[in-house]
Amino acid sequence: PYVVPGGRFREVYYWDSYFTMLGLAESGHWDKVEDMVANFAAEIDAWGHIPNGNRTYYLSRSQPPVFALMVELFEEDGVRGARRYLDHLKMEYA
Repeated sequence: PYVVPGGRFREVYYWDSYFTMLGLAESGHWDKVEDMVANFAAEIDAWGHIPNGNRTYYLSRSQPPVFALMVELFEEDGVRGARRYLDHLKMEYA
């Protein structure tokens, strides 16, 4: 599961998703935050980075790396599963 901006935008965008996740976390929707982080980790596994959006059209471009900020949201809720994303964090900064 993931959240899209809405309107004419029907796909996930990297940078936008972080701000969406801040709202979800503030509202206590930790399950959605975890799902979205897992989806971005899968993009790192597939492409070696997180593209600007989740279409192959965007594979050649990205946005400032905010995956670490997404993972950091887990720590604020006391979720200690963030360590499983260490390899993904290293790949994003490579």
